[in-house]
Amino acid sequence: NIANILLVLGLPAVLAPIALNVERLKRHGLALAGATLLFCALIYRSGGVGLFEACLFTVGMLGYFALMLREARNGESDLTAEAAELAPTKPRFPPTMLMLIAGLIGLPVGATLLVDNGGALAASLGVRDEIIGLTVVAFGTSLPELATVLAAAARKEMGVVAGSIIGSNIFNMLFVGSAAGFVGKSQFTEAALQVDVPMMIAATALITVLIMTKTNIGRITGIAMTAVYVGYIIFLGAAGLA
Repeated sequence: NIANILLVLGLPAVLAPIALNVERLKRHGLALAGATLLFCALIYRSGGVGLFEACLFTVGMLGYFALMLREARNGESDLTAEAAELAPTKPRFPPTMLMLIAGLIGLPVGATLLVDNGGALAASLGVRDEIIGLTVVAFGTSLPELATVLAAAARKEMGVVAGSIIGSNIFNMLFVGSAAGFVGKSQFTEAALQVDVPMMIAATALITVLIMTKTNIGRITGIAMTAVYVGYIIFLGAAGLA
């Protein structure tokens, strides 16, 4: 979530302003703030994510799905129009199905390789696992969003960028967070609770304020956000090797 906000929104803003004065974006910004408050309140309460937290995250995720479904039914969602624009005029069923199957097979394989080798890298460097998760793994999982946003910036089509990042961050906390709780207790270290979670709260507060005030992310703000992210990574590296 830190990478999504500071890097994925900050870096492309250097190329083209990212619009935050998009219609109906405020309610999703409030949903992001609410999801963050729920996530952080529960993990500070118990120090991690267990079955109880997972159940509450699931309820929150279902609530957000209900919001999106209501928007779609009321004709407020632009997803159908966007899908129609992106769809090829002559869909090719066999190649598309083969690519879908390849993706479904490759995703768990890639995830396993990422986690196993990320843990091995942390051990070889003598740093805590969270450092690798907050740097290498976080950057790797943010690359699809970053590639999409950079492509949109190059084409000067930035209208839906913020919405995709907000949805991704809500999904990360509530859906992925609930999955972590259902498979077993996921405990946060004191360092994570003292530094990394507050950093996520600060980044979320920043994007929420910008959304509520309809302040677009311009070049100067983008440079500042990217610089803060780079500084944060440098801090993590220095702290991990200390």
